[in-house]
Amino acid sequence: MKIYTKGGDEGSTSFYGGKRVLKNDLLVSAYGEVDELNSSIGIALAYLKNVHINYGNKWWYRHFTKNKVRKNIIKQLENIQNDLFNIGFELATPHEEITKKEKTGVFKNFVNENDINDLEIAIDSMQDSLPPLDNFILPTGILPAAQLQLSRAICRRAERTIVTAAQEVEISKNVLVYINRLSDYLFVLARFIHIIFDGQPEKMWNK
Repeated sequence: MKIYTKGGDEGSTSFYGGKRVLKNDLLVSAYGEVDELNSSIGIALAYLKNVHINYGNKWWYRHFTKNKVRKNIIKQLENIQNDLFNIGFELATPHEEITKKEKTGVFKNFVNENDINDLEIAIDSMQDSLPPLDNFILPTGILPAAQLQLSRAICRRAERTIVTAAQEVEISKNVLVYINRLSDYLFVLARFIHIIFDGQPEKMWNK
């Protein structure tokens, strides 16, 4: 099967169910930014899985690769990537199609309260290991941490677009809550990786 269809050459695309819309439609922008977020998290995962390519034999690499925490973080991020695909699918599906398919049991994988709860548990667990913040920190650090800070910023942008779209079309509350909570998770995870595995103080905003 060819990767290109030529169906979007005039600037339109299809929602699930076949409805054609312009590619600058708010929902298209929303799920496009969710896709960008997912790809950004994928880069962070690549750093976490193949960190020796970037850091050789530094202490934090030797410690990080032997630690069960690393495997747990990777698993969390892989689960989040799946959640983001589900969110993108939901945003690309007109509400009437969701209602129709829910009755037949076709749609079962949209994000739910359990997914949100998983994020909150992870946030609270990491937060207990971190020093309290009384100032803004600069988005920097070792590569996985810096990449997660970028992912956090992309997540906030995606959230703004989803909120704007939600003023015009119906969007699940779970999507809004999940994306909001995810940005908090990415921020805390970036701090956690930097402090726990790099061991260097965070760089504070010099106001």
